[in-house]
Amino acid sequence: MVAGDKAMKPATVWRTIGIALAALLAASVSAQSDTVRLNKLIDLFEQDEPAFGLLSFDYSLTNARAMANSGLDFILFKNGEGEKLNK
Repeated sequence: MVAGDKAMKPATVWRTIGIALAALLAASVSAQSDTVRLNKLIDLFEQDEPAFGLLSFDYSLTNARAMANSGLDFILFKNGEGEKLNK
């Protein structure tokens, strides 16, 4: 240290570090609560809410449009192993 420089007391250093950590923690918590998920199912599970959906074997465009507007939380489109979608 150069003569005339004042060093911070240890208590002041720890208080400053504590305030900085608290501010960082508060900022990260508020940023997490504003997160919008693309997968509604994960959001529902995190909130312990039930999720409703169905398993569909109809690959038509008409069915896809109906399912998109159904209000369901999830839709699974499944084909058998090795089956082609274009019949």
